[in-house]
Amino acid sequence: MKIVILDLEWNTAYYRKEQRFLNEIIEFGAVKLDERLRVTDEFQMFVRAQVSQKLRGSVKQLTHISNEQLRQNGHSFAEVVKSFTRWAGHNALILTWSTTDLYTLMDNCRCFLGDSAIPFLQRYADLQKYVQTQLQWQGGNQLGLSAAAELLQVPSQDIDLHRAKGDSLLSARVLAKCYNKEKLLAMSSDARHPSFYERLCFKPFFVTDPQSPHIQPEDLTFDCLQCGTPLQRKRSFQKKSKGLESTFVCPHCQRCYVGHVQVYKLFDSVSVKRSLTQIEAPAPGHRRRRRRRSAKPKQATL
Repeated sequence: MKIVILDLEWNTAYYRKEQRFLNEIIEFGAVKLDERLRVTDEFQMFVRAQVSQKLRGSVKQLTHISNEQLRQNGHSFAEVVKSFTRWAGHNALILTWSTTDLYTLMDNCRCFLGDSAIPFLQRYADLQKYVQTQLQWQGGNQLGLSAAAELLQVPSQDIDLHRAKGDSLLSARVLAKCYNKEKLLAMSSDARHPSFYERLCFKPFFVTDPQSPHIQPEDLTFDCLQCGTPLQRKRSFQKKSKGLESTFVCPHCQRCYVGHVQVYKLFDSVSVKRSLTQIEAPAPGHRRRRRRRSAKPKQATL
């Protein structure tokens, strides 16, 4: 299996044609690995800017790429993509650290090539997601490349970080530390499949409409925790905590509950989380009494 690890550097610029900001790619960097994860070839090309002729100060400071380098050594985006396609070859498994580079690449392909489909992408895997799975990462945020290298004790002193080829080399070393061919292949996707880009661009969301077709009737029903009798709902479901909530009563033992349902729509599945909490039942015949405000006595008019 031939593995290619790709990394991109970009400059955020205002795209007047579409009246929005665009992460315009300024550098491609990649390494090619053999079956033993040895680096067999390297790739690096600058992309000549089309949207903005000046790099942001933060980009120059982080990458040490200059405007002069892009003007003298840069090629058009189409030329770089064509060169990279020839270099990567057929049937390569392309890896990037997170899908952020992939989204940026799709956006640039759409703007400069007229199609968001990536020409050289045949099979793809998110290296960040794979490493997090291998490390059983429990952190609240996504694991950055440098942080992963530190956790795995991967040396990086000899690598030019925050440059496309340097980050690709570091990614290759991180992969070598937790490589499992079968698991990596299992987490890869066929980029030629009709649903690949649709799945990639799909944004999961919480369902908060009880009438939604994504919610099944049984998702909104509960059984008594004590006697197992189906509960009766006392009021309509209300939105709460990215889900739906209502109160229930058991017709058999009169216990009262609050039921919470959280429905999360994924591309090809629905995740449902349900919880049931017992609450105190109101005393028989108890009613809320409204306080009556006594009217102020009118003063007699003499």
